[in-house]
Amino acid sequence: MRTTPLKRSLARLAEAVDLYERGELDLVLRGVFPLAGVAEAHKIVATGHGRGKVVLVIEGS
Repeated sequence: MRTTPLKRSLARLAEAVDLYERGELDLVLRGVFPLAGVAEAHKIVATGHGRGKVVLVIEGS
């Protein structure tokens, strides 16, 4: 049976979460924004400077 891309992605996400929870994966965040702050988050990403990920949080998730 072949694995679908979605199943592979979910498996990789689960592996990353497990590594993070065990303290074996460091995540660098540039910022966490509510969905309403998407314009501000986009401005930060568009600068091309800095290190880390920008996270958008969707209410109720």
